[in-house]
Amino acid sequence: MPATVSIYHGAFRDENVDKRVFRYAEWGDYAVEVILDKAFKMFNAPPEALEEDEIVIMEQYRKKHLRSLSVGDVVQVEDVKYVCQSFGWKKKEEYDLEIAAEEKRRADFLQKRVDFFREEALQLADKLIAREKARMRNT
Repeated sequence: MPATVSIYHGAFRDENVDKRVFRYAEWGDYAVEVILDKAFKMFNAPPEALEEDEIVIMEQYRKKHLRSLSVGDVVQVEDVKYVCQSFGWKKKEEYDLEIAAEEKRRADFLQKRVDFFREEALQLADKLIAREKARMRNT
């Protein structure tokens, strides 16, 4: 039974990572990691580096004028999505959790900075008001 493999482009800001751009059937009895690496190879390597069955799929992909597979793109094997990393693959579910945690860390950091500067601004305003009151008393 073949594995259904779907490609989603999401490496660049103008791309919708939820929109499938290509789908094919992988007929080999391969482990998921092999299927993922094979997809990366087919959509990046020159034809002379591919096997005959890979060339057929690569040509179908290129006929759609699709760009090469890049870091940040998603390959789905059956019902599980994987994000292409700088080296290797990560389940999209895990990747999304990491991104959400990083965004929370950034938001917390920015909130601390906002709070700090708000307090600094209030202290400065108090000093300026006190200085202006003192000046007015002396005139």
